[in-house]
Amino acid sequence: MTKEIVQTGDTLFEKATWAMLGLSTLAFLAIGCAPTNVRTDAMSAQSHRQEAAKERATADSQRKLFNPHATARTAPLIPPAALDTVVLADTGGTYNPTRWHLTEAARSSAHARQHEAAAAKLESFEAAECAAIAPNVRAACPVLGPVSRVEDLANGVRVYLTDGAPIDAIIGHMRCHTAYARARHFEQVADCPLYIKGVDIQRTADGRAIEITGDRAGAGEIQRLARELVYAGNTL
Repeated sequence: MTKEIVQTGDTLFEKATWAMLGLSTLAFLAIGCAPTNVRTDAMSAQSHRQEAAKERATADSQRKLFNPHATARTAPLIPPAALDTVVLADTGGTYNPTRWHLTEAARSSAHARQHEAAAAKLESFEAAECAAIAPNVRAACPVLGPVSRVEDLANGVRVYLTDGAPIDAIIGHMRCHTAYARARHFEQVADCPLYIKGVDIQRTADGRAIEITGDRAGAGEIQRLARELVYAGNTL
């Protein structure tokens, strides 16, 4: 037999209000717990790994707080027109009040995977760019062979080397050092100031020069640093 419940308008209003507030809170938590996107260049590969470990630990802690046997009652929602005196069936259900811990665990796990993917991307980029260069050499500032002249570009500089300079080896070391710096969020390359975020290093189409470029906003800085370094000792 269905259990009949008679409630006054005040009691129904209070119950309905709390039920709606509960649903609103759950919706807010669902939105607030969505994982944020992790930017690859926001930190070093090592920092990404550390953040991933923290998120994994948080996920484990949240899963332990979930109790599969926990239950709580939900109140039925009452239409506004029925908030005087009504007779209704007991349609309130049950739910697990600890299930949100699983949602939080899933969010933290997803965030950890993003950090791990970002770290792997930085590490693989360095590995590819530095395949021919030993790890103990990657941190050293590349030496630029004898320079014949430096030309300004809209987004950086073009550096011409003297005839016979090993341009391919020089570019390879420069690109490796850039990848090395990027994987460390440019925090361990203070002695090589030209290696700043966003710098790109390419050989010109005719094979006679090296182009060091970035965005237009940083072009002036690249030009200044390149000339200072070239004229100070041909080291970039």
